[in-house]
Amino acid sequence: MVSKAERLRMEYDVNGVSRERILEEVSLESQEIAERLVTEANQLADAELLARYKWAQQFRMFDEQRGKYGHLSFDQVARILFSLGQNPRAYLSVAIYVNDDMFADIVEFNKRESALGWRITWNHLEILARFGDPESRRALLNRCMEEKLNVEQLRGIASEMTKSIRS
Repeated sequence: MVSKAERLRMEYDVNGVSRERILEEVSLESQEIAERLVTEANQLADAELLARYKWAQQFRMFDEQRGKYGHLSFDQVARILFSLGQNPRAYLSVAIYVNDDMFADIVEFNKRESALGWRITWNHLEILARFGDPESRRALLNRCMEEKLNVEQLRGIASEMTKSIRS
């Protein structure tokens, strides 16, 4: 028999699945604490997304201005990102393909009450950044927002789109 806590842990997906499901199963006595935890988790996710986006922009700056910062600076920052468990190529792709307007739309979407705890995360951005075509990228983002796709769903759709583009 799986306990309620274990079931919630199994259902919880940090890659964008709505936390509202968890709130529904929490007893009334715990509702206030649970709502605060969800709010704080959303704030952390939003802060992480913003920080990583800024890192991506700075990483791109080092790439584009190697003459100004030294040719080794880009490699050093890449090593730092790698040592933090990050994929430097993903940061560069996000910086190139997720422009400030698109990022502002994502931040605004994440702030709206209609998101109901569901978030577009850094992992979503990494997948969106794989598309060089701005129209495909925007269409995929819009679908992600409308259908509240988790990362695995988005990855599957992106994979299918890539296959159809290659055909």
